[in-house]
Amino acid sequence: MSLGSGVCAFRLRYQGEEVFTNSSIKDKLRYWVSEFFPRQMPLNLEKLNKLFTLKLFSVDRYVVVSHIYFSGSVDEFGRPVPDAVGVVLEDGLFDAYGRDIFSIAEYLREFRDREPSELEVGLLTYLEEKSFLLDNDRLGKALKYYSGFLDLYSGIISSMLRGRRVVVVSNPSNIITALSGILLFMPKVLFSRLNISTFCEDLSEEVEDIVFVDRSTWIPASSQVSVFDFASGSMTKVDRLRFIDVFLRELCSDAWYSFSIIEFYRFIMDLLSDYMRRGKLDLNENRKVYMIISTYKRIEKFRSSLEGLRKELKEVRI
Repeated sequence: MSLGSGVCAFRLRYQGEEVFTNSSIKDKLRYWVSEFFPRQMPLNLEKLNKLFTLKLFSVDRYVVVSHIYFSGSVDEFGRPVPDAVGVVLEDGLFDAYGRDIFSIAEYLREFRDREPSELEVGLLTYLEEKSFLLDNDRLGKALKYYSGFLDLYSGIISSMLRGRRVVVVSNPSNIITALSGILLFMPKVLFSRLNISTFCEDLSEEVEDIVFVDRSTWIPASSQVSVFDFASGSMTKVDRLRFIDVFLRELCSDAWYSFSIIEFYRFIMDLLSDYMRRGKLDLNENRKVYMIISTYKRIEKFRSSLEGLRKELKEVRI
């Protein structure tokens, strides 16, 4: 089984060698090579290794997942430069596989020294074995874990939809876990404007739309950003969208009757995208959700929770 032409693996050296497994995707991204690296680079490149640095961004219908590290490489003038290795996924494949960025990060951590062709071939097998997106039990455990941070994730998604810059304050060991939660709950409409870096030291410079900062070195930011501290659970400069709260809380409840956990997760996330696009909750075409009266009552409670919230969609930047 293969992910097909919708996936491409790559290896880059900063302002140097470029290797892609798909020439068509490489051509689409040729003007975006600098974005494979954080917009802000440390003077001491070893810091990239301390935080396990990831960069995610989207171009056209593709999402790039780039792991940046320092291996001692130098450019033609003898200056130290970082390397990047990773994968490019079509947005549909990113929806199906890439939301579990924790598993992709572990794959890149374990096999980053392999050739890009080997990385591409082995990715699906690894995700089938590890990803919480492809197994009901693992997904159920992931939703239960992340439900403990729902207020933070609802605030992050709301801030993204309002077009605000997001700063996530976290301990270095928890950054990828926190990022996985953001992607797990992210509406698909936001895939087209992904721009995330797990490395940032100075917010006064031009940085990505979502940046992660080390809690031990964090200095409070300006009022122009929304800040989320996963250690303390605090949020500043955040105005949550109530309909996001409703969808995420329903998603983290037990699956509706006749749905597996995976089916329910996909159904609710599709429903969220449809609600944002059409401004209403339309379940009439799906008979599966009305099979028993207990499910019907819960659906009606879910529907009633969204009444009066459609006006919030005017505040959303889609």
